[in-house]
Amino acid sequence: GAIQLQDLDVDRLVLHSYNGNITVNKVVGQRLDASSANGKLEVSESRFQETNLSGVNSPIEASGVFGDTTCRTVNALLQFQLIEPVEGQLFLKSTNGSIRVSLPENVSLQGELVGAFGKVFNELKEIEVLGEVREWLNHSYSFRTSETEKYHLQLTASCTNGSIYLQHHQKGIGEI
Repeated sequence: GAIQLQDLDVDRLVLHSYNGNITVNKVVGQRLDASSANGKLEVSESRFQETNLSGVNSPIEASGVFGDTTCRTVNALLQFQLIEPVEGQLFLKSTNGSIRVSLPENVSLQGELVGAFGKVFNELKEIEVLGEVREWLNHSYSFRTSETEKYHLQLTASCTNGSIYLQHHQKGIGEI
């Protein structure tokens, strides 16, 4: 069934649903582990130092402040919005669905975007491209923010059947 949590302060939160949505809103904690087989996984206006979200037929929407984060889905869209710069590693993977990442203007990062049946779109400003491959069944894009010695975020995004979109914030997706 569905799981809905709101306005909590926790140490560790572990959530599993086989047939139902998981909704986490305005929750603060050290660690979040959530998985769903057939339901939407939505985390909004939340803050966690470690986050692990996984789904099978489950779209993932995450918006908040997240440190080390892993998001994986098999047959769905993955949308991730980081509200403010934090230090950590961000790993996003979708097998059959696109990945959309929205970051604050002032985040410094180094990243790699990899896709097969789809394209890679990077709309971030002031980016230094370290490497780019545009071949059939092989799209990769390595980059970092320009003129920065220290990087807050290490981003890795991988998508087999879908495209990867990387951009700065636009109004909409779960603004805090």
